[in-house]
Amino acid sequence: MATNHTTNYQLNLWEPTDSFLREEFNENFQKLDVAAGTIPKIAVGTYTGNGSRNSFRTITLGFEPKMVMILESGTFSTNKGAIAVKGFDVKVDSSVGLKLTSTGFQFAGTTYSNQDCIPFLNLSGQQYHYFAIG
Repeated sequence: MATNHTTNYQLNLWEPTDSFLREEFNENFQKLDVAAGTIPKIAVGTYTGNGSRNSFRTITLGFEPKMVMILESGTFSTNKGAIAVKGFDVKVDSSVGLKLTSTGFQFAGTTYSNQDCIPFLNLSGQQYHYFAIG
């Protein structure tokens, strides 16, 4: 039976004279599994715009994001990036420009003529950076 326990997760720690119990090992693994489930998933990456304006492009992260931020490479301007939070897609008028999915996110180019208020997310040849938290 373990004599000591760790500070943060109260995992079993054995002294040389302690006997080992399988239940104590199982307790340790269960506590570690619970703790690992609370660690947020994070993804960062880049993509290059292809100029498409009529269909969504999909980035697969392998987890459901709670927030995604996209920025055009080298800028931090209001119309050269976007931030979507779970439950709140980025929209221009009634069309979705950036939306979160169960495995990543989707974005579209735009066909709007008012270029001052559009989140540019898919300009041909332009590099973009994304940051996602799940």
